[in-house]
Amino acid sequence: MRKIEPLESAYETVTIGQLVSIRARTHGSTTAVDVFERGERATYSEMDRLSNKYACALRALGVRKQDRIGVMLPNRIEFPILWFAISAVMVPINMRYTPREIEYILSDTQANFAVVDGAALSVFSAMQPWLQDLAKERVILVGEPSHGITTTLGGLLRGSDESSVEENIRPDDLLNIQYTSGTTGLPKGCMLTHDYWGVSSYEGLLG
Repeated sequence: MRKIEPLESAYETVTIGQLVSIRARTHGSTTAVDVFERGERATYSEMDRLSNKYACALRALGVRKQDRIGVMLPNRIEFPILWFAISAVMVPINMRYTPREIEYILSDTQANFAVVDGAALSVFSAMQPWLQDLAKERVILVGEPSHGITTTLGGLLRGSDESSVEENIRPDDLLNIQYTSGTTGLPKGCMLTHDYWGVSSYEGLLG
């Protein structure tokens, strides 16, 4: 109990972005993310800096609090950076989903932005009907322009700086909608807040 009590008393409700900034100040040189199969890694300081850059790029595109952003990416470093950067609501999309499943989740969450890996673009683009709220210029491609999608993550980042984005985000605000496997029917969306993930990170420290 002696080891647990200091951690419990030290916990404060924070947003995911604030959590990364705190870790950048206290453990800046520590590796935060290691995508070993792709040879991609970043320290907490690098994650804090990159998430600010991503946040500025998304804001310039028009992303605001409570927007829904579908994110269809494999295990690559852009995913956690987006996770920390997004001031809106992330909707992760399984890379194995069919066009029908993609359309269902985006429609169910009323997503009006999306980030898609180049390897998944052909499946993503095949969904029918195309969502009225999702303009094609709001689909951000991680890769080269293709299939009529001209907005790329690399292009957005080239015009972005690393200053902190001021957004009125609270720990009890919705961070992501995580869909269940749907083994007995259509997947159901679980609403998860910033504070949910903050508590989870401290539970990990407690073991």
